Amino acid sequence: MSVKNTPRLAREAAIPDPKWPGLLDRVRTAKYKGERIEWSAYLFVLPFVLLTFLFVVLPALSGIFVSFTDWTMLGTPHWVGLANFARLGDDPDIPMVLGNTFRYGAMVIPTTVVVALGLALFVNRRLPGYGLARTSFFLPYVLSVTVISIIWVWLLDTRYGIVNLALARLGIPNIPWLTTRQWVMTSIGLTSVWSTAGFFMVILLGGLQDIPEELYDAARVDGARGWQEFWFVTLPLLRPVLSWVLTMQTIGALREFNRMYIMTRGGPAGSSSSIMYLLWTNSFQRYNMGYGSAIAILLFGVVLLLTIMQRRLFPETAY
Repeated sequence: MSVKNTPRLAREAAIPDPKWPGLLDRVRTAKYKGERIEWSAYLFVLPFVLLTFLFVVLPALSGIFVSFTDWTMLGTPHWVGLANFARLGDDPDIPMVLGNTFRYGAMVIPTTVVVALGLALFVNRRLPGYGLARTSFFLPYVLSVTVISIIWVWLLDTRYGIVNLALARLGIPNIPWLTTRQWVMTSIGLTSVWSTAGFFMVILLGGLQDIPEELYDAARVDGARGWQEFWFVTLPLLRPVLSWVLTMQTIGALREFNRMYIMTRGGPAGSSSSIMYLLWTNSFQRYNMGYGSAIAILLFGVVLLLTIMQRRLFPETAY
């Protein structure tokens, strides 16, 4: 017997009810159940979908095509196949910039997460003046990266910077923060932590405030105090938010470019050149868009691989 000729209850039982139904499943289900489709909801979403396709999906597809060509942004792209990807293995700058990128990420990612969590825990205690403290911690994130980078270039100036002047009062000699290979990545990394920790603090603060107070009361009844409450109650229940913060910070750190360009121009001797900096150099200084697109795909693969590894090691589900 066809579905059309079966009784209504049998038809409803025969129609699958997926957890996340797509548009076609929703229309099919509504048709058999006699429901009304609220098309206005899809109309509200349509502008966002179109803009995403126009400014995200379409440029990404264009970049993939350009990576197989030799193109200088003028004239018609010349198809070269896998030549740009083969060049990645012969380019001596690739190991250097990958090493710089990984060192920068290894320093910035955990530091930012730990600082943001500490700030969130401090603000969540609602001590006197916590509102002003929360605003002060978040304020650096509101400033543009350009403004922050220029300010820190002044602060870290070897001869006249406030940081070195303060260290001189303590008897510490001037430190060449931005002009030596030893200190340049540390300087840029501290700038990044200072400017982005406030944003992640707000995200983690929302997660902390969603934890029921009854769980802390139950833990105290069982004898938990201080660090034990944090380790056995706060941290497990905050794990989904921490996983998201760690993922977003990983993606952001591996795509760092603006601070390195403004503060050091990739120097000294390429010690602060990231893979994004090499991409920009080849694409917009040497006008080799094909090779620059190949570097972009390499970066995408690295970010995707590390993100998958991070999600496997730190899943969103709580304990």
